[in-house]
Amino acid sequence: MHKRRISLILVVLSFLALNVFVQAQDVACDTPLEIWQIQGQTDIPHCLDERVTVAESVITAIGPQGFFIQSAPDGDELTSDGVYVFTLRPPVGWDLEVGQNIIVEGYVREEYNFTRIEVTGSSGLNVVSEDNPLPDPIDLAGVSTEYLSDGTHPMERYEGMRVVLHNAVVTAPTNQFAEFGVTVTGERSFREAGFESDAMPELLDMDLPEWDLNPELLEVDPLELGRDLAFLTPGMVVTINGNIGYSYLDYQIWSTELDYEETEFVTRPVRAPQEGEFTIATQNLENLFDVTDDPDRDDATFEDYVPVDAAVYAIRLRKASEQVRVQLDAPDIVALQEIENTRVVADLIHQIQIDDPSLTYYGCLLEGNDGRGIDNAYLVRVDRVTVYDCYSMPGSFAEPFQFGGRLYGRPPLVLEVDLLLDDGEVYPLTLVNVHIKSLSGIETNETQLLRYQQATGIASFLQSLFDENEDSHIVVLGDFNAFQFSDAIVDVVGIISGQAQEGEALLSPEEDTLEPDLINQIFRLPEEERYSYIYNSTLQILDHILTSPAVDTVITDVQYSRGNADGLPILWYFEDNGAQGVSDHDGLVIYLEP
Repeated sequence: MHKRRISLILVVLSFLALNVFVQAQDVACDTPLEIWQIQGQTDIPHCLDERVTVAESVITAIGPQGFFIQSAPDGDELTSDGVYVFTLRPPVGWDLEVGQNIIVEGYVREEYNFTRIEVTGSSGLNVVSEDNPLPDPIDLAGVSTEYLSDGTHPMERYEGMRVVLHNAVVTAPTNQFAEFGVTVTGERSFREAGFESDAMPELLDMDLPEWDLNPELLEVDPLELGRDLAFLTPGMVVTINGNIGYSYLDYQIWSTELDYEETEFVTRPVRAPQEGEFTIATQNLENLFDVTDDPDRDDATFEDYVPVDAAVYAIRLRKASEQVRVQLDAPDIVALQEIENTRVVADLIHQIQIDDPSLTYYGCLLEGNDGRGIDNAYLVRVDRVTVYDCYSMPGSFAEPFQFGGRLYGRPPLVLEVDLLLDDGEVYPLTLVNVHIKSLSGIETNETQLLRYQQATGIASFLQSLFDENEDSHIVVLGDFNAFQFSDAIVDVVGIISGQAQEGEALLSPEEDTLEPDLINQIFRLPEEERYSYIYNSTLQILDHILTSPAVDTVITDVQYSRGNADGLPILWYFEDNGAQGVSDHDGLVIYLEP
């Protein structure tokens, strides 16, 4: 092609692109608008909160609370050609059908970062024609997952549009909100270091590590468009047709069609210990309550706390017994979190012995200050371990918090034991069972400071143990409600282990919190195994086991059991599926050969 002709084409294309950009920026809200003019090139729409007329567009999907429309494309890859029309009430009586061309009058709204046109009745809808072809769906397998230069999420450009994702591997199971997770890359999405900018944008200028929120991850919600609930688990393969929606800070596919083959979800117990090995486990049992409503606690606030009757409580005990005996393979010591009281511990021990008379556990639980009454506890095999003491970390029960209440809702529970070796010798251990304040409310100063002071308090206690004996055999384990890296607010695990780095968190200690450092045993696992919990379809570690250097030298293996994080929450009270769904946390086991 001649160079002058190439130059002319480039000039024309540049003019067209500039013209489109000008049109998108200079929008007359009182004239009929194309969808792409409203959507614009950023996550803030034009004509926000103004009444507009949306030019003739085709209905691509209809749900119980609204429908999607899409216009002819403008040629700009940065602007969406689709939008959701929210009808305030079910539009089923308005004779709307997919394939109709329609003119819509309504208000432009941005609800929780989701652009939509809000109409109050059928008077704002004018059907022009029927049976029109739908625009081809965007194949999500080929889209970019890079943020735009202004920070706009890569899925924003497809908001409201028809999409398809072929043979997607499910990465997170159907949750209690009927959503399951997939990625456009086909790989599971893990939590990474840094803060969540969408929840705390005020931190963007503070030079702190920022998590990218896994832009490749999408949740799929069939209920939003009135489709059937689908129970899917990780590893299943599904082809999804639908439209890009948005809910609770997550881009989603509101599916119109799901094509998949049902497969049975299989749990994976940890391996059995070899001769000479001892095992220590941590397991959050997710609100294991008895049937008595404690009037001094908020244990009946939600129906999932106090079981509805004794039969349901019995199911939970049998599932918890199987989790300990089978999934964790009857560890020598189990640190438990979210146990209501000593009666529940006794009931669980009794259930374990009914299910396997060869197992006899000693139990320890000390009441804490948690509002709904959950506490830390231990189960210890009396044939393998001698218990010397079980007590709350000194000062932790009564220590006040400056914003009110106690610093520790669940005071760290200390256990002093000897492992009984085959040669008649013993191996002394001090264990500290922790359950740090959750990440809920992390955007508030109160929660940030609470987590920071809890972590530094635990580190101070551990330092006192090392001051007495730098070769102490120490194991710190439990639900840390924190990751193996800094979340840029409070590096809880880093502080407790003595490995927090200056500048990696909003609240950081000025000095080293512990000497020698503890070793986080999860780093012995391959990267694909580093998760114990799934939140918003993102895999993350909340449950850790840290050991002193002296104990690290005798660690032979580390494993998570599988059956909770990847399982379906609806299995909580089902008794014909073993331990599946006994908790939302997977259990973690370390193997020692002293």
